[in-house]
Amino acid sequence: MSEHILPNCILRATVDGYKRLYNATDSVEERLSLWRKEARLKAEMEKRVWKNDEQNRNYARALLKSGVRP
Repeated sequence: MSEHILPNCILRATVDGYKRLYNATDSVEERLSLWRKEARLKAEMEKRVWKNDEQNRNYARALLKSGVRP
């Protein structure tokens, strides 16, 4: 099953939207729900950054092994 992946810019905008909603509501349950959603999105963005860094390191290693120098 293919998973639909949102670009990081949309995730950041969604996190900002959750923050605005969180500040605008008085309901404890709603705030907790928004806080959890925001935390999930932040974790997803952090995971993507880490994965991208790892891919860049692997690519650089492969270039060095092949004899390509910067």
